[in-house]
Amino acid sequence: AVLHNSRTLGWVDLTCYALREEPLPLAFLTCARAGSVLRLFGGDPQRKRNVRMVKEIRRMVKDKRYGPALKTGVEYLRKVPENHDVLFIVGSIYYMQGRYTAALPYFERALRIGRYDTEVLALKAQCHRRLGQKSRADECWRDILEVDPKNAEAREMLGV
Repeated sequence: AVLHNSRTLGWVDLTCYALREEPLPLAFLTCARAGSVLRLFGGDPQRKRNVRMVKEIRRMVKDKRYGPALKTGVEYLRKVPENHDVLFIVGSIYYMQGRYTAALPYFERALRIGRYDTEVLALKAQCHRRLGQKSRADECWRDILEVDPKNAEAREMLGV
């Protein structure tokens, strides 16, 4: 694998370093994008732990232990802020508790990752509706219809 970084090292042949079992130059490690390095060397070292945490959060929700699930989910998002599933779960718990204003930021962050996730859009629309923000809710329903023109809930809410 050959990477190019013109600001520090020029052409770097990672295979050469791997074959000679030499550590990569510090300059490369500090300037390389973390995602690139992770892909080259086998992925996220915390992946298994992260998968276990998400499963545990889902288990707590299934067992209706919303308080601990919410606490664990928020704590997890501090470490892994872009986990779509956990963003959705935390937002959903706030929604079920009637805390619509608290739920919205989690749904918005989840939608930055998966723009047309109809489940997230539907809950976000319901939050806006319950907060009296009809135009924002209608915008979400229209986004759902772009992806799923036959979505019954969105059609009903828009009167289509």
